[in-house]
Amino acid sequence: MKKALLVKVSGEKSIVYPRLKKGFEYKELQSFVGDRIEIVPLGKGRELICHEEGKLIGLPKNEEATRIWKEAYPIEQFPDNNDELIVGDILITGRNLEELLK
Repeated sequence: MKKALLVKVSGEKSIVYPRLKKGFEYKELQSFVGDRIEIVPLGKGRELICHEEGKLIGLPKNEEATRIWKEAYPIEQFPDNNDELIVGDILITGRNLEELLK
């Protein structure tokens, strides 16, 4: 991962880069999203990185990340695998991140 899109609960979005050119280290990812990370496919060559227990510990809803998730996984197509709720600050890695900045 050479860069990632940080989507904060506040709605602020920015491109972030790893400290080392080879990519993000685990602890670096933790510094963005919290203690335990979870990586899930987002489609279009992207992955979403979030706090694994964010819902359990009561992190606030991330409206923009939830919108992005709903686009990738519409509830009509994925009713059993989609509660339509992303919480906490998240990272998105992969292709064409700039189009998500809009």
